[in-house]
Parts: sequence; structure tokens; C-alpha cells
Amino acid sequence: MSPGRGRYVVEVTILPRSAPVSARSGASEPTGDYSTWSAVSIGLLAAGLAGALMLIAADFATLVQIKVITVTKESLAGHDQHSWAIAIVGVAALPLAFGAARGRSRPAMVGLIVLGAVVLFIALAKDLPDTRSEGVIGVRYESAHASPGAGFYLETGGAVLLLLAGVGGLVLQPAKRATSSASRDG
Repeated sequence: MSPGRGRYVVEVTILPRSAPVSARSGASEPTGDYSTWSAVSIGLLAAGLAGALMLIAADFATLVQIKVITVTKESLAGHDQHSWAIAIVGVAALPLAFGAARGRSRPAMVGLIVLGAVVLFIALAKDLPDTRSEGVIGVRYESAHASPGAGFYLETGGAVLLLLAGVGGLVLQPAKRATSSASRDG
């Protein structure tokens, strides 16, 4: 080496830090570690995903069936009743469930509550009366009986699970700490 030139030494360690952190651009301190799953977030994710999948399955299942003695005269699937709306709500709930559980996103939790409430309203206000009405078949056959099918139970169960995942996230998971400009300047 020529005189006057220095040597640079870079030290690299492979030992893990005591607590992994992630940094955000412009933040004065590291943000929380989201690389690990807590038991609460796993439970909320399971409830949200199960609720969303139940809603999707509800549109493929029988919502209402009308029997005369032992013969099923008419059955109505969920997609016949809702034009695939419940399945679309279920698909929309999938990323919300992940965001609510993984990223502790308050808007995603509120979104799960809203979607669950909308589906529960549809199930109770529109579908429940249909499960008790025989319609024209009841006029023709005195022994006709309407009953809810598996789709009705999937629909209401999925809505309740979405509500539980959203409310549970708001109540059980702490909110992300927002770094305000005053704390960065201070």
C-alpha cells in the first residue's frame, strides 16, 4: 500500500440481536416487531378466515328447502337468493382478516365488523322469513313445510365469526403506537 492511504475494516456479526426491530423512514425510534404471531392474533385470524370461508360456502349451499312429507319439492341455494353477494363479502373479508390479525389494522377490524353486521342483517331480515314461508307450494300442499338449509347456518355463523374477529381485535389487541411529529422533534 502507498503511504497516506488508510485501511477500512468492516465488522460483521452473525449473532442475533436481543429483540428484532424494524425501522420506518422518518421515525425517531424503531417500530414494533411484527414478525411473530401472538396467540390473540392467531385466534383472530382463524375466526376471520373461518367466517369468510363460511360465507363463501353459504352461497353454494342450500339456503331454504320446502318439503312435502318427505319429498323436497323446492330448494333455494344462497347464490339464487343473493346473486353471489354473500360470497363476494366473504372474499372481501379475507384480506381484512389478515390485516386485522397481522398488522393490527384498526380500519380492517372495523371493516370486519361492518361486513359481519351487513351479512347478519341480510340473514335475519331477508333469509329468516323465507325459511318459514312455504309460498305457492304451501297453498298446493297442506303438509308442506319450509326449513332452513345448511347455507342459512353457514351464513349466520360466518357473520357472527366476522363480528367476533373485528370486535375481538379492537378489544384484545393494542393499537399501533403512532409516532407524532412532536415526539420526533422532542
